[in-house]
Amino acid sequence: MDWIRLSRLQAPILSAFYPPLIVLVIFAVLDKWITSNIRWWCSRYTAFATSLLSVLNGFGLPFGFIGNLPFTKLALGWVVPALVGAVVGGIYSATRKDELKLSN
Repeated sequence: MDWIRLSRLQAPILSAFYPPLIVLVIFAVLDKWITSNIRWWCSRYTAFATSLLSVLNGFGLPFGFIGNLPFTKLALGWVVPALVGAVVGGIYSATRKDELKLSN
C-alpha cells in the first residue's frame, strides 16, 4: 500500500476520532471541577457522533444538517454538540441520586 492510499484511508478515521479525543483532554484538564461521569460520556459521544456524521457527509451520504452547525466551516462543527451533550449530561446527573461520582 503506498502513502497516498494510506493517507486517504487514515484521514476519515482521524477526522472521526479527533473530536472525542480533544473532549477527553479537556475533561482531563478540568478533572478537579467536573465530578460527573455522565457529563463526560455524553459530551464525548455527541462529539464522536457529530464528527462521524460529518465524515459520512463527506462521502456523499445525505446529512445536510451537519453543514448548518456553527463552526462547521472551521472544521469545528462538533464543538456545539459536545457542549450541549455536557449540559444535558450535567442536568441528567444532577437529577440522579444513585450515580457514582468520580473520586478525585
